Amino acid sequence: MEAVETPIWLTEVAPQIGKAGQRFLDHLDNASTEANPGLLRLALKLATGAGKTTVMAMLIAWQTINAVRKPNSQRFTRGFLIVAPGITIRDRLRVLMPNDPDSYYQSRELVPSDMLEDLHKAKIVITNYHAFKRRERLELSGFVRTNDDGSSNVVNGRLELFRNYDEHDNPVPRPKTLLIDSQQLESGEGLDKNFRALASDEIERFKREALERGGTLANELRAGKEIDDTTLLREVMNTVGKPGTLGESIRCVLSVSMLTEGWDANTVTHVLGVRAFGTQLLCEQVIGRALRRQSYDLNEEGLFNVEYADVLGIPFDFTAKPLITPPQPPRETIQVKAVLPERTALEIRFPRVAGYRVELP
Repeated sequence: MEAVETPIWLTEVAPQIGKAGQRFLDHLDNASTEANPGLLRLALKLATGAGKTTVMAMLIAWQTINAVRKPNSQRFTRGFLIVAPGITIRDRLRVLMPNDPDSYYQSRELVPSDMLEDLHKAKIVITNYHAFKRRERLELSGFVRTNDDGSSNVVNGRLELFRNYDEHDNPVPRPKTLLIDSQQLESGEGLDKNFRALASDEIERFKREALERGGTLANELRAGKEIDDTTLLREVMNTVGKPGTLGESIRCVLSVSMLTEGWDANTVTHVLGVRAFGTQLLCEQVIGRALRRQSYDLNEEGLFNVEYADVLGIPFDFTAKPLITPPQPPRETIQVKAVLPERTALEIRFPRVAGYRVELP
């Protein structure tokens, strides 16, 4: 909350309290002028796993609702440009779009229901900036080896859980291990030709969500264009380990300089570093991929059960001694979901109580 309160205080409170607030504004103006004249910049530093996406959603909601209800104010805006360091994070940030099926504004109840309509007046552009680096490949799922005589054979992975080839050396249609780097994302490599047939239900669900979300992909679908393998591969990566989605079968993700931040999969239990990190910050960002809670169920004491991740091969200055705990079996839960858009009209909404009135007879 402090991360959100800071820019709100600087915008709405500091200008109203005289010299006590003006000295903070002058300091920020001078720092921005020295670093990049003409562009006011304010950096908010949050720890790994603290919820940067939620903070962005709250800031967008605060600015947009005020801009809609105070159109003549120069302090608020409805336009937002979000620049992500890669397409992985860009895809994950779609929850910041008000019309996304998993929109944070509604799913996390960031604003009252009667204000959700105002958020649709925001103009949000999410793009990416990705620096390509030299790639290295770790063959953990199995690979095809070319021999000196020109023949080839499959060398399968040691662990059956992560193999992408069956006992007859045929590639499995739905991979268990996903190697993720920018080159593979752009080419769609990694999806078997039978993947579409076996994942037809999940693909249709993905299409429905894309149509609800709007944007370029929705326009292409309405125009009759099929989803290409690159888009499907990105969705597989974004839904790793989630039942009923394209990434349901994935058990292992091999990241090449990509999954450092913004990739949230709460099914991650192990992190293995296979080469040195350039900075401690990058190391911490990778560790953060395993810090998402798997369960938010309360125990008998009304508290969350402690969860741990196994971190191997990474020089991380976090704890002096490793703590080994057995994994907790998940509780049996039943998820009730509406079938949209067919059942939208049956949605039950509870009114937002603004006050009470007592009438005496």
